[in-house]
Amino acid sequence: MIVPQTFKKVLLTKEGTLKTERFTVPGHKIPLLEIRTRMLKEQESQDLLRIHNDDYYTAMTDAEVRSRLIELGEDVNTGEESEIESKERLKAMERKRHLMVWGDNSTLLNHGHLLLTVNSVYDDEALYYTNEEMKAKGKGDIDVQSVVERPQVYTFWGDVVPLKLIS
Repeated sequence: MIVPQTFKKVLLTKEGTLKTERFTVPGHKIPLLEIRTRMLKEQESQDLLRIHNDDYYTAMTDAEVRSRLIELGEDVNTGEESEIESKERLKAMERKRHLMVWGDNSTLLNHGHLLLTVNSVYDDEALYYTNEEMKAKGKGDIDVQSVVERPQVYTFWGDVVPLKLIS
């Protein structure tokens, strides 16, 4: 339980008397590590990520690294950065996911709810393939952004009305 809240509820019984009850309403939370792991496995299974091992970057020439950085819209080394530093910068770019947390606070049937979701952000072609690249790989017509940005429930809190009359 996270953020448990205790409420007092007043009930009108069939006999016409008032009865007071106390109850606790917890929030529900899925650990962020579990969500991140699940999203990564899903994205890997659908072959959406550009995943390269360290040997791939080691084997790249300086010209290939520069070309890839230009392709990604990054500033190219002007002599201030070594070849190893350029490779490390590219490696970091192609391995970093950005997450977004979205919140919705609404009321449904006089009950307040707070829902927080987490999703990856399709913000960079350095990490994710484009729709055209997926089609060229024979994966069909996939909207990569919609798959990547599918929300995952992170936290849900439900509130209740403190006064409820029943007959």
